[in-house]
Amino acid sequence: MKNTQVVIIAALLILVLGWGAWKLSSNNGQVQQRSDQTQPQTAGSQTVIAYTDQGYSPASVNIKKGDTVVWKNESSKDMWPASAMHPTHTVYPGSGITKCNTAEQPTIFDACASVSPGSSWSFKFLQTGSWKFHDHLLPTNFGTINVE
Repeated sequence: MKNTQVVIIAALLILVLGWGAWKLSSNNGQVQQRSDQTQPQTAGSQTVIAYTDQGYSPASVNIKKGDTVVWKNESSKDMWPASAMHPTHTVYPGSGITKCNTAEQPTIFDACASVSPGSSWSFKFLQTGSWKFHDHLLPTNFGTINVE
């Protein structure tokens, strides 16, 4: 490599590093979130997760113990939100697909049936932890509820 090429590459590297340091310091050390990221809609102790044709949006939310999450079906197909793991739905304490259509159904993290477009399903989280969930009808769509 010729000396002039090395000098140009070094100058560009210094310019990029300098810009990055300036950008970081102008945000007081905080990284800004991208404006195109979907944020959960919250109303009091309720957080809404939309289910679209692309999956859950947002796919991860942070809530407090006792808060309710509402899964709103804004897609063109049915959804079935439930605790991980597919197909048993047993990760959230006390949950399990075998408890659907029993007296325990209201206490488990499982819709226990498909939720049609335009409809919603909600669950109140009473256990702290990080809880994975999925769409039982299309298990490649998944997300996380972090309860503090």
